[in-house]
Amino acid sequence: MQKDYADVCKHISSNLGQLRTGIPETMRAFSAMARAATRNGAA
Repeated sequence: MQKDYADVCKHISSNLGQLRTGIPETMRAFSAMARAATRNGAA
């Protein structure tokens, strides 16, 4: 298991392109959920 934060982020980021291509609707929905959760006033 990777423990270096920068390496973990690189690994995750490198796979996001494949996810966006393979399951675009799911990734759009996940992105919308993340935006809503981090919006000002979100509990």
